[in-house]
Amino acid sequence: MKPLSSQPDNNSKLIFLVAIAVMLLLGGFLLIFFGFSNKSNNTGQNFDNPQSELNDNINTRAENNANVERTVQVLVTIRDIKNGEKLDPTMFRKETRPENFVKPDDYRDFSQIDGFFAKSDIGFRETIDPNKVSRKKPVNTITANIPEGYRAVTINVDVTSSVEGWARAGAFVDVVWNSVINGKPAATVIIQNAKILSAERQIEANPQEGQAPVPSTVTLLVLADDATKIHLAETTGKLSLQLRGDDAEKGFGARTSLTIDDLLDKNNGKKDNKKYDAIVKIKGKNGKMERWGLKDGSLVLIE
Repeated sequence: MKPLSSQPDNNSKLIFLVAIAVMLLLGGFLLIFFGFSNKSNNTGQNFDNPQSELNDNINTRAENNANVERTVQVLVTIRDIKNGEKLDPTMFRKETRPENFVKPDDYRDFSQIDGFFAKSDIGFRETIDPNKVSRKKPVNTITANIPEGYRAVTINVDVTSSVEGWARAGAFVDVVWNSVINGKPAATVIIQNAKILSAERQIEANPQEGQAPVPSTVTLLVLADDATKIHLAETTGKLSLQLRGDDAEKGFGARTSLTIDDLLDKNNGKKDNKKYDAIVKIKGKNGKMERWGLKDGSLVLIE
């Protein structure tokens, strides 16, 4: 009997292997194709617009730079400096500090203050600005703190007029002139927002509470014309101080006088439960003056 041929088996194996190879090639092609498509979808706008990709890179770098805090070198003291001392390079060093913690007018180099004097006591590791130094050697602490166009003037105070002694160096006050105007007691704010330079010759802004006595005098920093007003007011009345808060606005309001009439009932003692926007006097038909009140836009006769 003739043996069976193995040729059909070999052909089947060959066809099977070829089919597997084709499938592998096709699968690889599909993987490459879809992977490229996904990448294009994620950054498609950059392929279509190269300028957009460039802008994105620039914005990213700008954000990174913004997160880095900018610093500057500034001149600081390495020891306490007394008022009137001549400044020397050995008193200072340069430090790198965050730019937002340094004032624009803080000095950066000693050459900017060479030959200057301290206008007041300067503490350790303080920065230096024009308010702390001067080209001229100060005569004393008070004169060192009087700017051009200003004067220092001293007034007498007591426990009441000095606001129980809280009106001290560094505080800001209004000056009230208590006098007689047209034969009637009156109070007028003649100076506003004046800085106290010293109280009873004490220049410390915050003396220890309970240890500083109530001052009998205070020295104010005011404009030259206002200093003259204070001297004149002292001869015709009594001066008292109104203490301003630390956060009070430093603006100036209208300078008005209040007399005894502003404290009394304008109805001359007559009780009137009605409230009027204004009260005027008008001559009546009988020739006598009548009092009329303005209420809700209408005049009402006040009995």
